[in-house]
Amino acid sequence: VSLASDPVADLRVLVVSTDPAHSLGDALDEDLRRGQGKPIVLTDPLTGGRLSACEVDAAAALDEFKENLAAFDINRLADALGVSPSLLEGLGLSEFSGLIQDPPPGLDELVALSNVLDRDDATEQYDIIVVDTAPTGHTLRLLALPQFLDGLLGKLISLRAKLSGLASSLQAFFGNEQAQQRAKTIDDAVNRLENFKDKMKRLQQRLHDSDTTRFVVVTIPTKLGLAESKRLVKELQSQDVSVSDIVVNQCVGGGKDVVDEEALKLY
Repeated sequence: VSLASDPVADLRVLVVSTDPAHSLGDALDEDLRRGQGKPIVLTDPLTGGRLSACEVDAAAALDEFKENLAAFDINRLADALGVSPSLLEGLGLSEFSGLIQDPPPGLDELVALSNVLDRDDATEQYDIIVVDTAPTGHTLRLLALPQFLDGLLGKLISLRAKLSGLASSLQAFFGNEQAQQRAKTIDDAVNRLENFKDKMKRLQQRLHDSDTTRFVVVTIPTKLGLAESKRLVKELQSQDVSVSDIVVNQCVGGGKDVVDEEALKLY
């Protein structure tokens, strides 16, 4: 709000919440759910239309991820190719069928975040994008997921040669037209995954680019809060994520009274 409230700087700011327990709308006194994951321009006189906000639609993003992988579901692909599911299991597709049914925690928020940041007009429309993440453990999983997905989807895409070979073998049993249709089924599925993999790669690069992205740790002045923040900073640094600032909330000001000063130091 402070960044968008300066008429001289005239910065266009977008705030994005990835926390499953969204509270950004409450803080801004705006029903962000009506945006269904898309940014809403705030019309208050203080920011003058320079501030936009959104709460990611994790459920819709998870559906998108499952749809991208659905074409590689063993039963669905076997039906499309006209082969036995056991034949596809031999190619190693069972791992990905399990991923469709039980995706890793945080995946929905990650995909939803990429949908917001990967828009063609995102960098053109906004000068600053602030991402309000969930607490420590959830955020670390969120940052690690792009690399995990890159490796996993890379394995899946490498199956293209095996699946294409399978489609070619089917040509001996089906006519050219049917064989071409089955080959197209495989190509379309792999192309969708490649596009999704590229999107995750761009998000990973953006999160780790210290020239354009910085991580601000927000904590409170308690023993547990500080200990957790130290671990978070250490883990972020190990992942090559740039930590530029640490903000400590709930600090109380000291008075002239000596007793108050001593109490503040202990606090």
